[in-house]
Amino acid sequence: MNNNLVKPADLKGLVSLPEYIASVVSMDSKGFFSCLNPNHPDNHPSMCVDPNHPQYVHCFSCGVSYDLFDCWALINDGVTETKKNSAGKEKPVYNFNAVASEIADHYGYALIGDPANDLYSVEPPLPEPPAEPAQTSTNFRDQLEAWHANLNQTDYLQKRGITQTTAEIFNLGYSPLTNSIIIPYGQDGYYVQRALNPIEKRDRYRFPIGQARAYNIEALAKCKTVFIVEGQFDALSIMQESDVGAVATSTSQTRLIVKALQKFKEQDPTINPTIILSMDNDRAGQKANRALQRGLEALGFTCYVNPVNGDYKDANEFLVKDREGFRQKLQHVINQPDNWLDNYYADIKKRHDYPDNIPTGFRI
Repeated sequence: MNNNLVKPADLKGLVSLPEYIASVVSMDSKGFFSCLNPNHPDNHPSMCVDPNHPQYVHCFSCGVSYDLFDCWALINDGVTETKKNSAGKEKPVYNFNAVASEIADHYGYALIGDPANDLYSVEPPLPEPPAEPAQTSTNFRDQLEAWHANLNQTDYLQKRGITQTTAEIFNLGYSPLTNSIIIPYGQDGYYVQRALNPIEKRDRYRFPIGQARAYNIEALAKCKTVFIVEGQFDALSIMQESDVGAVATSTSQTRLIVKALQKFKEQDPTINPTIILSMDNDRAGQKANRALQRGLEALGFTCYVNPVNGDYKDANEFLVKDREGFRQKLQHVINQPDNWLDNYYADIKKRHDYPDNIPTGFRI
């Protein structure tokens, strides 16, 4: 028995949450386990120890963050009731004093404020963790740099045709804990993790909680020519092989582009980039191209549908399979976004194959 009296708050520093979690849950090879949130039927493990704040676990699906006391109550006491705290986060409902006493007793500490010690009343519960701590903490930049320094532990970027120079420019990183490529979205801490060995296809990308965003959206306000594509690696491929901008969004979130350009235009009426729509070569991508074209042209922007993908699914696949061919196609699309020459030749061929004159049968 450790006879040193400790405060409830001290338990978070004395008891390792990662070690406790590892001893009571079943993790996959990437450190993820089924979410502890009783309101989240997590069929695909989405929770892990927060790499930026190891005193918390975080679910990348439902967005909850739990500390040692929350986890103990959920795992050991079978707590099922939850409610939102002042920050709007879903938290389990339990008797803090009782849980603190259980933890102290389990690890051999005498708790200050425990009735058995007859000293003074237990401190109130610890304050809730800050909303999206990884996005607001001053340590986030340190974590990004640590992830960036880990890039030599994987050759995934090379396999995707992304050079070291591009990785440096866009501060790409690698997380050994989750076996994921880290793609920062800006200076405020938003990033996504691209799992290298996902259990299922839909688990490839893990997004932080909060408002959905498009990758490199600032290019719409800064660049004269901007490609709109589906994947972050497509955008990186285009910017790596040219001097134009590229923005990535999903086919279901094309409104993000329209709203962003509308906002940029309100802030600076002179903004008028040439926008080239080049979503994936599939039905969803083609549908997204048409939706974007309608929305952007309604706002008065110059907009062309001119896929840079060639015969490939997307820009990055083209880069990986045929770098020189991709460069040539990319430059051709940049120089002729309206594709007028190709359309002209196509029209000539059509006229040759289907001549306008209709034979009458009379000899001349």
